[in-house]
Amino acid sequence: MKMINKKRHIIRKAVCLCFLIFLIWIVLDNALIHTTYTTVQIKGLPESFSGYRIVQISDLHNNLYGKDQSYLISRIKAAKPDIIVITGDVIDRNTADVDNVMAFVSVAVKIAPVFYVSGN
Repeated sequence: MKMINKKRHIIRKAVCLCFLIFLIWIVLDNALIHTTYTTVQIKGLPESFSGYRIVQISDLHNNLYGKDQSYLISRIKAAKPDIIVITGDVIDRNTADVDNVMAFVSVAVKIAPVFYVSGN
């Protein structure tokens, strides 16, 4: 009987540990910035667009990335964009305070022209 209880105890601990790791992964995944670089070849595109860099931002959900968005802004500056496009979910319907978004946009427009869509 003791062996069965010991196995159950170990299984419970393992399940709890897996759940905790999963929870940490979800929190970190929502708090970190993911950067993906993609090169797109388009036939017939004017030569003036050769090397043109677009930074695409989405799903900020009014989160804060460093003081006054400094971490997010530094990542954008490092990409040296020609334009910045914001493609949705900068805030959500439950957000009344848009200070974090405005801190981001007020600096982003100094880096490159900014274009956005208000929804998904």
